[in-house]
Parts: sequence; structure tokens; C-alpha cells
Amino acid sequence: MLHRVLPAFVGLIFLSACAAPPPPPVQKPAPHPVCSTLDHMLHELEKNANYAYTADAIDSHEEVHEWFVNPRTRKWVQIHVYSNLKACIEFKGSDWHWALDH
Repeated sequence: MLHRVLPAFVGLIFLSACAAPPPPPVQKPAPHPVCSTLDHMLHELEKNANYAYTADAIDSHEEVHEWFVNPRTRKWVQIHVYSNLKACIEFKGSDWHWALDH
């Protein structure tokens, strides 16, 4: 009797190991924002005329944002300027368009 039950038992163990769910995907950590002093950030953005100052705004939370655009590639960068004059790149993008361009 054992010779009949043992192969079935081993087969069930093998099948249960094959049907195990896949491990959860490894999530990449979020990239750290690029931050520096405002002076250093402006120097790096304008170095070699890569980005030109384009606009600034104060949002409803009284936070300052500035935009810089590369005139050749039309890529843009939005920075957040803090009250202690620390600046962080918030967003980057491409295909900057002025509303009056079209």
C-alpha cells in the first residue's frame, strides 16, 4: 500500500512547488531630487548656455517655482526655490511651447 501512496505524495509535493506564486517584483527606489544652493543651481543650468531663464511663479502655497528652457532642444526644467535659497529640480520635460507661438 505504501508503494502506491508514496509516489502520489511525492508528485503532489512536486506540483505544489511548481505552482508557487512568483516573488513580488523588486521596486526601484524613487530618484532623489537634485538639490543645491540657488546660486549653484543657476550656474549649472545656465552653464554653456544650456538653459535660459524663462519664467517664475508663486503658487497658492506661496512657494516659488522657476522654469528654464533650452532654446535649441526645447527641453525644460522646473525648479522649486525655498525660503533658505535652496533649490531643487522638481520636473524635467521636453517640447516647451509658448501659448503665443501657435
